[in-house]
Amino acid sequence: MPDPGESGVFARWDWLWQRAAQGIARVLILERAFERLTPEVLAWNAEEAVMTHGDLRPGNVIWDAGHGQAVIIDFDEPVLGPAALDLARAGLELGAAEGPELMSALLAGYRLEQPLDPVWDDRLPRLRAARAALMAAWGAGDGHVSSGSGSGAVVSLPRLLGRLERWEF
Repeated sequence: MPDPGESGVFARWDWLWQRAAQGIARVLILERAFERLTPEVLAWNAEEAVMTHGDLRPGNVIWDAGHGQAVIIDFDEPVLGPAALDLARAGLELGAAEGPELMSALLAGYRLEQPLDPVWDDRLPRLRAARAALMAAWGAGDGHVSSGSGSGAVVSLPRLLGRLERWEF
């Protein structure tokens, strides 16, 4: 595969995954998550790779009150990967208590606009886990896990690692 750093070349999600896997030593939670999820991550990308937003989350959506619709913004991290990858990223913003109910609503709303194979209904929790592991690997790439940003954000490194440890997806 061409280097995604080259002009005009989009990163593939499996390439990002394999690259991140090289830097997770000494973070046992990540080592276990990558061991558990790598076969599926590679299989998903082999069967389906479409252009995704790469960072779909509430901060990248604005409400257009004049037209009564949500508008997705900030397309600076496009990734070739499974069609459900953007849903997985957005789902990480949901807390444990309301997560299942809101994830069902998010999935139903997504399907109103974009077809998504029903196979993803069962795969989505593992894809969210894989997305969390990838994000945590970026934050702990040197084997050092800091206390996080202090913002308490759902996707802070300590919270991602906690979710991976408890397998809350």
